[in-house]
This record gives sequence, structure tokens and C-alpha cells, in this order.
Amino acid sequence: MIFKEGSTPRRVAPRINLTAGNPTIAEAKVAITANYVAGQDVLSLPARPFISSDFDSATGVLTLSGTATAGQYKNALRAIRYVNTSKNPTSRWLRVSFQVHDGVLGNDYSNAITRDVQIRGVNNAPLLTLPRSVLTTPQNTGIAIDGIAVGDVDANNHLVRLTIRVTRGAIKFVNLGSSATISEGANDSRTIILVGTLADLTALLVADNFLYQPPTDYVGTASLRLTLNDLGGTGLGGAKLAHGVVRVRTV
Repeated sequence: MIFKEGSTPRRVAPRINLTAGNPTIAEAKVAITANYVAGQDVLSLPARPFISSDFDSATGVLTLSGTATAGQYKNALRAIRYVNTSKNPTSRWLRVSFQVHDGVLGNDYSNAITRDVQIRGVNNAPLLTLPRSVLTTPQNTGIAIDGIAVGDVDANNHLVRLTIRVTRGAIKFVNLGSSATISEGANDSRTIILVGTLADLTALLVADNFLYQPPTDYVGTASLRLTLNDLGGTGLGGAKLAHGVVRVRTV
């Protein structure tokens, strides 16, 4: 079975069969026996008569209990679902094993039947956080553009690209540091395009480091247009973008 990030819970073994020497079953264990990641991988059983379920998130084991017929347990095992709850799942194969017990003292659990689940991540869009209000500065006076933040839940230290263009005036970083690089445009110009990790960009966007300078004697509003491109990030789906605008009024 293939599970793609963001999917609804999917049945693991919809065609599994069960035969037993006794007419009833008392318990079953469904366990993720390979590559289990706590906090991401979850097994569940939709509610049904006679059989209850409990998932141990520490071990990855789903226990079914309650005396029911072999047919009822077969249907329950076929209904067991898997979901990965992470927005940044680890791409890997899981192995899920199924065993039942008839409740007879001294009898062992049945042989284990296994099914494999392949986890495929999906690239999530990055996130830009910007000042909500229009910023104001006196004529011929620069202003620090604070409150810009970049994020991406599945960037995983990959490079991203931040494009900043201003309609009038110039933008610059007081301290460019040495990690992020200007791939296009120039510092103290109308366009700056930076490439680096999220940590690199965050270091540049600290308070008082990113400045806007209006044109000489200009009065009016300038727009700073920002685009954050995750360059494909991780998982399926290709590059994703986030856009935003910061407006500065010169009075």
C-alpha cells in the first residue's frame, strides 16, 4: 500500500483472511514492526460491535479485544486503517503484522501475516509572515522593515529563495552576513533576490537589519513585494511559493 502525505486513513489489508480451529477469537495484535515513528504513524479501527481497540503510540501496536466470531475478527482486521499525521513525514517503508489469539489458556498467538506500507511525502508551501499595517516614515528618511518572517514545515535545511522588489526607492540589508547569497539584483537597490536556508534568511530579517529608503523628496506609498520559493523542498509536487506585500507611506 502507498500512503501519500495528507491522505485520509487508508485500509492496510482489505483482503486479509482468517481461519481458526475455534469458533471465536478473543484478541488480535496489529503492530508496525519496522521503521515505526512515534507521533507520525497511527493505526486505528472504526467502531464496531463486540470488538474494541487501543493503539499504543509508544510501541506502534494496535490491540483488538473482545470475544467475537472469526468472521467478525476477519472483518475487523480488514477495516484497520493507517494514517501518517505529520506535515513532514519521513519517506520510508513500514511493515505491519497481524496476529490473533483464541483466548484459550496455553495456546499461542497465530502466525503473523504482514503487509507493507510506503510513505511518500508531499512538498508543502512555505510561509511568509509580514507586518499587517502600512508603515509610515517622514520624507527623505529611511525606515527599518521589521516583522518579516519565513517558514516552511518541510524545508529540512534545503535552500530557499526570497525575492524582494520595491516599486519606488531602494532596499538594503545593513549586515548581509556570509551565509545567504544575493543571486540577482544588488543590496541597496530596487531588487534583492537571496538564496539560503530558512535559518540564513531569518538571520538577515532580524530587527533593524532590513531597511527601506524612499526616493529623494518623494511623498506617497511604495510597495515591497516579496516571494518565497521553496525550490522544490522535500516530497512530491514541485516548487511552492508564498507571496506578500509590505506597504510604506512617506509623508
